[in-house]
Amino acid sequence: LDLYITDQGQSTMFYPNGRSSRDTVNNAERIRIDSVPDGATYLVRVNGTNLETSSQDYSLIVTGCLRSISLSTESDEKTTRQSTMNSTNTATACPNQDGTILMDDEVGEETCEWLTANADSYGYLCMFTDVATTCSATCGFCPAESSSPGSEPRRLDTNLNGTVEWYGAMFLVEAKNNMTVKSISFHTRSTDSVEVSVYTKQGMYVGSEQLPKAWTLVASTTVQGRGFGNPTLIPAISFTNVNLNEGDVQSFYVSTGDAKNVILTGGSQASQLQLHDAFADNSDIVLLTGKAVTGSFGGSYLPYAWNGGIDYSIEQNCVDGDDLISIENVGDKSCEWLSKNQGRFGYLCNRIQVSTACPVTCNFCDVIAR
Repeated sequence: LDLYITDQGQSTMFYPNGRSSRDTVNNAERIRIDSVPDGATYLVRVNGTNLETSSQDYSLIVTGCLRSISLSTESDEKTTRQSTMNSTNTATACPNQDGTILMDDEVGEETCEWLTANADSYGYLCMFTDVATTCSATCGFCPAESSSPGSEPRRLDTNLNGTVEWYGAMFLVEAKNNMTVKSISFHTRSTDSVEVSVYTKQGMYVGSEQLPKAWTLVASTTVQGRGFGNPTLIPAISFTNVNLNEGDVQSFYVSTGDAKNVILTGGSQASQLQLHDAFADNSDIVLLTGKAVTGSFGGSYLPYAWNGGIDYSIEQNCVDGDDLISIENVGDKSCEWLSKNQGRFGYLCNRIQVSTACPVTCNFCDVIAR
């Protein structure tokens, strides 16, 4: 059995036992990743090679500061990977480019469709900048979504003081700066599995409360409820980014279907609430009160304030990062070091891990700004 991990934000491949390729000898394998950024998503894979039987039991241990873990079989994983890699909507789209690209000397020039079909054997090619940016969907690399120094992750939390349990709610987000909404958290009493869907539309929702076609679905998943007093986060990997410009007003609708799994502030607490009043804000974003909604796009009641949070990132000037980059066969190096040694080590910018960490040095700012 072979163990390896892919960083879905940077398309970096991690191999076991300190190796730079698969371990064909040991049957106990370990991968340790240091300095993991908040919000990073990793795909852990265990592949069978030359098995004598049709299946092989194994144990897998994952430790660390984790928000969520989902498990899948090989067939489920391929389906999930395809839906994640190829999902596009009006909020964000990073499709594969047409034509062919030189994969390596052995393979020659092939299309992104070929790479998708052969990801199990040649997925490591996504570590290279030209492949990752050409085959964005296949490699799971979206320049606008990359955790590069060009964006800073932030979060706005509301008070969790609501007492009304309902099926869902519509509310408004007003952007004070250019930003990307990465995920939403909600307040629930449940500590069981909760099915949740998130929809969005540009501008005000008024007049579209019962018009599903007016909305875009950006998340539909099952999460583990964290109970009263704790925000329950929808994983970023299950949420399609929503880009907002300064001054934009965006409507969001979070629904738990036929179950009252959302806690809101309203009802007997509503004496101090007015519809579309600001109830939470910071220097980047304002949350406005909205309506409680019955079922899925059912009857609505007002005013109610959302209990939860908004995870987002703010666009910043393109700058090189300050952190050291762990580069295979080179060691831990800074962007400043790379800038001073470009004559000899400029080729490192061919790796997506390096080009996104050092966009100025690697002339990658225009790609990130797509």
